[in-house]
Amino acid sequence: MAMLNQIEAFQPENGASWELYVERLNFYFEANDITSADKKRAILMSVCGPSAFVMIRSLLTPRSLNEVAFEEIVSKVKEHFNSAPSKIVFRIQFHKRSQRLNESITEYVAALRNLSENSNFGNTLDDMLLDLFMIHNRCQIAGSTSNGTNLHKGLSAI
Repeated sequence: MAMLNQIEAFQPENGASWELYVERLNFYFEANDITSADKKRAILMSVCGPSAFVMIRSLLTPRSLNEVAFEEIVSKVKEHFNSAPSKIVFRIQFHKRSQRLNESITEYVAALRNLSENSNFGNTLDDMLLDLFMIHNRCQIAGSTSNGTNLHKGLSAI
């Protein structure tokens, strides 16, 4: 049976999310009818990339990777990355992110929403997005909206 798609390497040095990578990997397993834990481990270790392979191997030393179950590998790497920075660090990244040249509003909003995942903005996220639009002056929402405008109305005013 031919395998569907390919999974790219996990690149923690580029800020990749382990949880999202595993989620995609599980969809790959589902699409390709892969249920064996040994086969899942073999695929993960084959596609994870050189830097991730070394990191995973280091986390599990002195045991051989062949001795460790797929779920344990996933759990150990998740533990390793759970020492993630506080929500303050994520909020700083969110506030520093400006709209890039040739980046559409939709792409910019998606990038900001992605950055906000660990920021715990809750119900204030739309207000934060409007604030960033006004601060970075890539959008002219400030002059075209009134007090109390929500994100949807603000974006439609562009």
